[in-house]
This record gives sequence, C-alpha cells and structure tokens, in this order.
Amino acid sequence: MARGAATFRPPSYLSCASLARELDVSETTVHEMVRRGVLPQPIKLSSGCVRWCWSDVELALASLSGEKAPDASNDPFLEGVRDVTSPAQSGCESAQGRAPRRVARA
Repeated sequence: MARGAATFRPPSYLSCASLARELDVSETTVHEMVRRGVLPQPIKLSSGCVRWCWSDVELALASLSGEKAPDASNDPFLEGVRDVTSPAQSGCESAQGRAPRRVARA
C-alpha cells in the first residue's frame, strides 16, 4: 500500500493539545469536559506526561449521541473472546450446542 493511500487516524494516546486539536476545541475545554465527566480521565504516564486513550474518547463521544461504539463484529480476536466468555452448557458444548473450535498453535 502506498504511503499516501493510508487513511488518517489519530494516535492511540493523545496529549491535551493533540486531543483539543482533534476535537476542534481549546485545551481549557478539554479539561472542562473531563471535569464534567464528558471525556474520560487522562492516563498519567509520568510526572509531567498525561495522555488520553483515543478509543476511550471515541466511546465517550459515541455515548453522548446515543450511538453504539464502532462495530467490532468482524474482529477475529473479539469473536474468539466472545466464544470463550459465552456461558457453556453441559459438557464440552458451547452455548450454540456445538463442540468448541480447536485453535492450532504455532
């Protein structure tokens, strides 16, 4: 894939300035939104370094508009997690009534 063809996405962890720029608000507004509970608390990485997790910010903003979080139904990792965490019926059968899938180990 060519470099220019990649879609833009913000970094996984953003500084206050980067988050403010991404949301098109001032840094003061970011802090106010955190104080009011609209945005999640930042993660303190060191004494002078705090960052916001972009996926947490997306979830918080999606909840404001009543939207669901970005769809992850076709994510193979999350599908495996759902398989593992779904309540099993009797024996070795999954909740769907079939034997669990075997995963080949590398």
